[in-house]
Amino acid sequence: MTVLRSALNCLVSAAAIALLAAPGAAAEWDGMGPFIANYYEENMYSPKGWKLTYGGKEGNVDVFVFEVDLKNDPSYGDGDGYVQVMSLFCRDDGLRDFIDQGMKVRVDMRRFEKGRSTLSKGTRYVTCNN
Repeated sequence: MTVLRSALNCLVSAAAIALLAAPGAAAEWDGMGPFIANYYEENMYSPKGWKLTYGGKEGNVDVFVFEVDLKNDPSYGDGDGYVQVMSLFCRDDGLRDFIDQGMKVRVDMRRFEKGRSTLSKGTRYVTCNN
């Protein structure tokens, strides 16, 4: 049952992202942040102990947050989630269109260690012009 549910989730995720590429999709972005974070979690690689969430909007910037649990593997603790989120947005035509149309996406890092958390705000917006 778990394999079937996972396969179904992947199909639904892929179909929804494909719909984002449809004309007029920019208006369809609202509310998609948590869905995109979930899609990433289900289908993309991130270092052990990292989890992508959608932090919401800050002004006109969509903020994604990697929550990093340092007790799992401290060697990845000083990483930057920018490359992972850039890969997510730039490898998908529909998501890339949002970036190309001027959508601003920032990636923050929230690190948990010894019962405390620290938040580091990203210093750049995701671009696909590389």
